[in-house]
Amino acid sequence: MIEEEKLRNLPFFQNLPDELIQSINNAAIFRSYIPGKIIINKGLPNQSAFMIIKGNVNVFCTSFQGRAFVLTKLGPGDWFNTITCKNLEEYNPANVQALTPVKCLILPCKRFHKLFDEEPLFAIKVLENISSRLPKITRKLERMALLSVSGRIANFLIEHADDDGIIYWRCTQNDIANRIGTVAEVVGRNLRQFMDEGLIIMPEKNCIVIHDIEGLKNKALS
Repeated sequence: MIEEEKLRNLPFFQNLPDELIQSINNAAIFRSYIPGKIIINKGLPNQSAFMIIKGNVNVFCTSFQGRAFVLTKLGPGDWFNTITCKNLEEYNPANVQALTPVKCLILPCKRFHKLFDEEPLFAIKVLENISSRLPKITRKLERMALLSVSGRIANFLIEHADDDGIIYWRCTQNDIANRIGTVAEVVGRNLRQFMDEGLIIMPEKNCIVIHDIEGLKNKALS
């Protein structure tokens, strides 16, 4: 059990009645995970629904060749493995890995079902949480299907840049590759090409500065 005041700070719990927050808190198990820890494994028996209290995770699948593809990144207040629980599916459909120190609220499937069926407001909030992520996932799948690798990398840079056009990405080219469905060597080759064309500058490790935003936007359409 966790202090209910801490739960109220998360968007999911805002505007929920105290009685419902207490019911969720009483039914939940809370666990912490170190960076890199696999929280759930694809193909293993489905047991619980999770909500992130603190930290960030990657939801990903792995090909038979061992290449990972990140489906989405989740953060505080996001639920995962909920539909699997609700539909009584036997196995987990994807892997989930902690990117940072993570704390999760965990509801075993029977407890999740009870709250979902008996507390309409809980069910609505869970469905809202899931549906709010669908447009982003849809756009990602569209890019995978319609854009070249160069276009996907350009989109990634534009999306992760701050207002000054700076991306400080604390990860490897392999991490970027996993997010856009390619391999690290291709990411590196395209970044070097972007530099040669004057679109970006890489003044130091893990730092990218967009030098020609319009040129990069044209790349993002290719």
